[in-house]
Amino acid sequence: MRYFKNFCICLFLLLTLNILFVPFVNANESNTPNISSPSALLMDFSSGKILYEKNMNEKKYPASLTKVLTAIIVLENCELNDVATVSYDSVMSLSSGYVTANLQIDENLTIEQLLYVLMVGSSNDAAIVLAEHVSGSVEAFAELMNEKAKEIGCTSTHFVNPNGVHNENHYSTAFDLGLIAQYAMKNETFRTLASTTSYKLPITNKYEREDRLFTTTNALLIVNNNDRADNYYYKYATGVKTGFTTPAANCLIASANKDGLELITVVLGSGQTSEGLSQRYIDTKNLFDFGYNTYTLKQVIKSGRNCSNNKHQ
Repeated sequence: MRYFKNFCICLFLLLTLNILFVPFVNANESNTPNISSPSALLMDFSSGKILYEKNMNEKKYPASLTKVLTAIIVLENCELNDVATVSYDSVMSLSSGYVTANLQIDENLTIEQLLYVLMVGSSNDAAIVLAEHVSGSVEAFAELMNEKAKEIGCTSTHFVNPNGVHNENHYSTAFDLGLIAQYAMKNETFRTLASTTSYKLPITNKYEREDRLFTTTNALLIVNNNDRADNYYYKYATGVKTGFTTPAANCLIASANKDGLELITVVLGSGQTSEGLSQRYIDTKNLFDFGYNTYTLKQVIKSGRNCSNNKHQ
């Protein structure tokens, strides 16, 4: 009877355990990181465990971090070689000052091309083209976004557009954005988009030059061979997305992977230091350093272990 009971316990563990490696605190735990941004989060990617948070449930404007959810919804609803046509509204509805990819009315682009422009160049017009292609209108796509956010587990998120153009009814939290990033990073194509540092649109039916070159807005990914204070490169960084509007200030969702321990950070509402440095990158690097100095991966069960051989008398 005892043998059968132990066998059942082991079988249950083997069937239900999803994570063979989990983050454990090191014996020499470091101090809590000094974070100046109003809202921040550090998450273990694999388990979703929150390793640090500061006002993570406070509603904030997400700006272009919105595009993470837009991208993953598009990936789940389209083929990369599908073709979308740029509408009049997608070009003309944006106010001046918002980043665009200089898309042309009636221009034909593949979903893959538009996604690269969206994630690498943070193009707001590309976001509208993609939203219209998936749902027929920005309003219908926003409904799809809110449904997806709830499905992911978000409880304090409401989006009204696919790009993060400012609207008082368009908001989220560091925690919800962390959940969205964790979900999106499970998709390998999204990972590629989030880590790409440059992209060039080819000649199309409405644009005859190859001068639309986009460089990532995520300075963590840009290698600078200098010792300047504004060298924000982080060698373990793998993504994800920056954001900025005047009401939202500087925002950043970032990811990093060191020795198999993958972390996600979110910082919202960041400004500049007294020296003019970008606080979002300083805070993000501090969060990553805290995570990697404080946590390490430990194996909690050996995969494939045959528990049925552990007999007890």
